[in-house]
Amino acid sequence: VPSVIPYTSAKSAIVGLTKCLARAFGTQNIRVNSIAPGWVMTVKQRKIIERDPDTYQAALAMQAIP
Repeated sequence: VPSVIPYTSAKSAIVGLTKCLARAFGTQNIRVNSIAPGWVMTVKQRKIIERDPDTYQAALAMQAIP
């Protein structure tokens, strides 16, 4: 789905940055963590669901923990 390309790229970049920073600063006893939450029900998401309930069902099907 083309609409998730920027979102997925940004999440992947955060994971990569976290790993690189952990390697760079781990020798100095500096721990690096990141948080990558899953799909969050926002006003925007609700509007999408109202327009196309099938989109919501497709998103639920992709979740590791529905």
